[in-house]
Amino acid sequence: MYVRSSGVRITGTDQNKISIRFSVPDPDSLRDVRVSLKQNGNCGDLDITGGPSNNFQIDIEIPRKSNLYFRMFAGELDIDHVDGNKDLQIHAGQMDITLPNANEYGPVDTSVTTGDLEVSAFGVSKGGLFRSFHSNTVPNKSSAGKYSLYAHVGAGELDIN
Repeated sequence: MYVRSSGVRITGTDQNKISIRFSVPDPDSLRDVRVSLKQNGNCGDLDITGGPSNNFQIDIEIPRKSNLYFRMFAGELDIDHVDGNKDLQIHAGQMDITLPNANEYGPVDTSVTTGDLEVSAFGVSKGGLFRSFHSNTVPNKSSAGKYSLYAHVGAGELDIN
């Protein structure tokens, strides 16, 4: 997924489809929003561009069991109820990830260039410059997990619960 700067909420559902909703104070500002979805078998590339310059909220529902690749320049990203590999990056803003089961994730590679790194799912809390947490194994186990997690915020906050 490549999404324009905004507030984005990605939620996993039991449905086998993708649903996208937009929220803005002025519906006329949605005229230049462009959504492109290119599907290739079980994979898809979603690209969202255009829209208002502020107060733009995008809600995306995807199948609960999905691998997720996400890039956004700035904004807020919330991810909940999604099982699968995650490769997530925003340059500035806040990223909140709720892991359905932290014991299924490893390797884990998380970092914040400037800001706060709160990875309570793995017992980590750091703030300042160039903060990171890396683990090749799941919590309380000596082996890798079922899924991998890469999450990076350039400037801002990264919370993983």
